[in-house]
Amino acid sequence: MNAIGLVKPAPPESVTTRGRGNGQGRGNGWNGRGRYRGSIRDILAMFGLAWVNGSGTDKSQLGYWGRWQYVGEQQPSEPNNHPLGYIPPLRGRLEFIKILHYALNIANAGWDPFSNDSNAGRVARTLSIAASLIDQYDDSGDTNEPDPRTGSHTTIIEYEGGFVLGWENENNASSPGYDINKDAYAWIIDPNTGRTKPRPPSVPIVLNHPFSNVGEFGYGLDTANGFQPLNFTTEASNDKPVLDFFTYNPILHDYARADIVNLNTKDVPVLAAILKSALKNDTINSPPSSVISQTEATSAAQRIVDETKLRPVLNRGDVARLVRVGANTSWTQEQKQAIARALAELGQARTWNLMIDVIAQTGKCAPGETNVAKFIVQGEKRYWLHIALARDLNTDRTVDVLGTQLEEVTE
Repeated sequence: MNAIGLVKPAPPESVTTRGRGNGQGRGNGWNGRGRYRGSIRDILAMFGLAWVNGSGTDKSQLGYWGRWQYVGEQQPSEPNNHPLGYIPPLRGRLEFIKILHYALNIANAGWDPFSNDSNAGRVARTLSIAASLIDQYDDSGDTNEPDPRTGSHTTIIEYEGGFVLGWENENNASSPGYDINKDAYAWIIDPNTGRTKPRPPSVPIVLNHPFSNVGEFGYGLDTANGFQPLNFTTEASNDKPVLDFFTYNPILHDYARADIVNLNTKDVPVLAAILKSALKNDTINSPPSSVISQTEATSAAQRIVDETKLRPVLNRGDVARLVRVGANTSWTQEQKQAIARALAELGQARTWNLMIDVIAQTGKCAPGETNVAKFIVQGEKRYWLHIALARDLNTDRTVDVLGTQLEEVTE
């Protein structure tokens, strides 16, 4: 998730340090949440994006602006990277845009993840959300963040058949310091429509910092379709698999992980403690009304427990259902998604629950009788054996038994 910070305009051939702050910083690699940038190969391998410098003087033409081209697994060959009109299936190199595309579309009926998805609308939606996430993750104070030629802070992704724009609130004409010469929305003519790209109907809520957890992907905007943010507030949402795909962790199952809570817990105070004081709005100086109160947290936790008793959570994508159940109906979408931001990263549903129904009988057969059907029952007891199995396979293809409980059944 934090690899999004690598995507900076005009990437260099190689990067040996994180490039934190205005200097190059110390340390190897790009781990961390500072102002780092990726190399050409880093960004190609992790995102399938290749950078193209702008040229010319006509701002209405896409070619004037520095931009990314989505080339997938192709190798870039200057000056033409051959942008793709589709996003390859989820196999081979697992780049960010592939995973995002799969997560956003897997719930859509009729989508075949093992064939090339050439649906232009879905491709545009995925790329527009990716562009929005890139713009929201970066820091406008980072000297590597704007296009060095035009000074634009807006991410542009070109693909065969069109292009999409990210969104910075600096693109809002009423924002302080607005510069029309740096605003791609003001200039580029889309040849498919003969007009510039539409702006949002109102200034959207966006981030301007690295993401703390996958729940903050809910701020991602579908700039190609009315600037709708991702929906993590209802189980009917096709966006909810994003919560599951981007919280997958390859840590060994026997490795201790602190503060991870079973989303099917029946302990209301545990869930309430996670939800209490979670930010409803992305703001540093939060008044008391901008965080989930103790009363709201306890009420939400009780509703969530009542829900999981009836329908257990199977994966983190089910957090969207818990948001619908736990959030107050009067909250805004951003406020409701505070529950997703709190639970998606700390919750887990990584066990298979198995119940074995055992009926044990005692009795006898007549002397010399070998026909079991003539067994005479003299006593009977019934037990339920509850077993929790780990979902992660061991190297020998077995799974661990995490817990057992034997319950005698009486009537």
